Amino acid sequence: NGAYENFTFSPVLAYKISDKHSLSYFGSIYKDQRHFSLISSFQTPTKYENFSARNLIKWKTQVGHRSFEIDFAHWNENYQYYQNINNKNYLDGIADTYFAKLFYQWKLTSYWNNSVQAEHKHSTGNSTENPLKDIRQSITNISWLHSIQVNETLKSEIGLKKEWSDVYDNPFLYSFALQWTPKDWTLSFSSNKNYRIPSFNDLFWEPGGNKNLKPETSIQ
Repeated sequence: NGAYENFTFSPVLAYKISDKHSLSYFGSIYKDQRHFSLISSFQTPTKYENFSARNLIKWKTQVGHRSFEIDFAHWNENYQYYQNINNKNYLDGIADTYFAKLFYQWKLTSYWNNSVQAEHKHSTGNSTENPLKDIRQSITNISWLHSIQVNETLKSEIGLKKEWSDVYDNPFLYSFALQWTPKDWTLSFSSNKNYRIPSFNDLFWEPGGNKNLKPETSIQ
């Protein structure tokens, strides 16, 4: 009463171009089919078929105390839902996401570390269950993280982040942390402002998605 079948293939390749440069690839292919259990013999048998493919290419450069990384990724997800497995009619949905990231880190000394990161993600989707067509969402962010070991007992960390979205007006975010370890005990203080926008599925998944959801903001 009910059945499933899963298939997963996850290739990983890496090539060291030189002592300073390396190139890596990470992939994942997933496919499954699920026949849902029936409570009684009078129910109509249904099933889901899912397929997803994820690909990531990573370039990394390390020169002394400086490192640089570029990531490009794409993932595709789609499903087919058969309300009756005895006919060929189904409801389907598909989503594509493109992602790019730049990361740069430099250590001025062994106690002083800085990093800058920029990301961009663009998602599109279509579904026969959703009245909205050609659903799109783009998010871009830039962040900076600074940490310094002031001395053997005191360490501080500061982070700043700005995000842009074509759906919401995103605020400026920050984080601050201070840690003092004079002897065998530690005193810590931290404060940050967080912001979370609804995910692609939160907004557009049918049934259950709500395109009128508001972002969440917190100060900790």
